[in-house]
Amino acid sequence: MVPVASNRRESSSVTALRLALATGRTYDKLGPSGAEPAQGPVVELGKAPKSKGRPSAPPAREPSLERSSLSDKVRQWVERGLPIGVLVVALIGAPVMIFSPEGLPRLRGLERELAAVEAENRELAHELEERRGAAARLRDDPAALERIARDDLGLVRQTEIVFQFEAPKR
Repeated sequence: MVPVASNRRESSSVTALRLALATGRTYDKLGPSGAEPAQGPVVELGKAPKSKGRPSAPPAREPSLERSSLSDKVRQWVERGLPIGVLVVALIGAPVMIFSPEGLPRLRGLERELAAVEAENRELAHELEERRGAAARLRDDPAALERIARDDLGLVRQTEIVFQFEAPKR
């Protein structure tokens, strides 16, 4: 059996020496030489040599291996199931959202309301232009100003005589 380093504080040179002895190589201060290994079994450091007589028992599973297989299963589920789940939600959710009262019908109602508001804005813009034109005429045309004073306010010039007739009684 090959001696294994039991003390973790051993230097790497001692570990290398033990490895060289286990493999049958020679070892000098500079490191293992390139000599061919001696005849005999080659044993890696940290592993026991295989016995010829009895079958070896399978190594006990470590908890980390069980966790990794569990994480592999979770990863496989996420990689396969998540895209399918998103697709199912999209196929069901999109029509529900489109045809719900807050979906397509509301959009159509808002479009009709927008068209009505735009038409009203066009009418108001036309009326605004008419009033701006009337204001410009009052400012620049004295005849237009006199007509408004006579018709709307009932004013007359000082030199004019006003005749008022009574409306016939019925």
